[in-house]
Amino acid sequence: MALTTPDLMLLDKAEPGKKVTGLVPGGSYDRLVEAGLIDADHKLTGKGAKFLGSLRAAVVELQRGVPFARRKAVDGAKGAAPRSTPIGWFTGTYAKKQWIANGACFILGKPDKSMEAQEGDSEVRHKVATILQSGTAGKPEDFVEMKPYAYQVADLGGMEMVWLISDDGAIAAPMQAIFFDLIKEKFPTATFYVHRDRFGSGTMDNQMFVARVTNRGLKNNIVALVMAVAGCPRPVHLEEKASGEMSGG
Repeated sequence: MALTTPDLMLLDKAEPGKKVTGLVPGGSYDRLVEAGLIDADHKLTGKGAKFLGSLRAAVVELQRGVPFARRKAVDGAKGAAPRSTPIGWFTGTYAKKQWIANGACFILGKPDKSMEAQEGDSEVRHKVATILQSGTAGKPEDFVEMKPYAYQVADLGGMEMVWLISDDGAIAAPMQAIFFDLIKEKFPTATFYVHRDRFGSGTMDNQMFVARVTNRGLKNNIVALVMAVAGCPRPVHLEEKASGEMSGG
């Protein structure tokens, strides 16, 4: 029986020799007991204490950020960065192409059933059309490619982020990992870019990554736009890389 993120979040509140609070028969209690992490008195077992130490260390590591290449290994092994399904999706058409949008992510294509997407009203359609029009504007050479560089989580059960960076290291910013995964699922060959001059300044559409697929999508082969996540501390090894380059190391 696999542990869930709520199970781990309850376990994270545990203290040696004290009962784990919030547990009732069924659900998390049954799973944690079956895993041998707590006993019948709701207290940590020896195995549970060791597991909790590893879990907390993994969360700290993920908060600091790890190289993107390690994402699946760390996420899968530790279970410290859960998936969640965003809500509030709308759908409509622009330039005769169907889109899916939720205010932070705009993707061409049909919505999955799990999204429970609603038909956007005139106000939503107008806002999405404005963002798609301005976000795809420019010449192909105006866009700078951004490659996945680091993976980071805000906290146990918190937001997951994929950091992308330009080849010269001048631009680095995160997007929510769930949107990164969704785009790669729908468009496996998609590559990510930002507008050289617009990104990071001005209005909402200037804070966006764009995903491109050759001979697909809207202007400049853009098939999706995703808001960058604001206010996140840069992954530690990203800061170390930047410091090394500035010092010539």
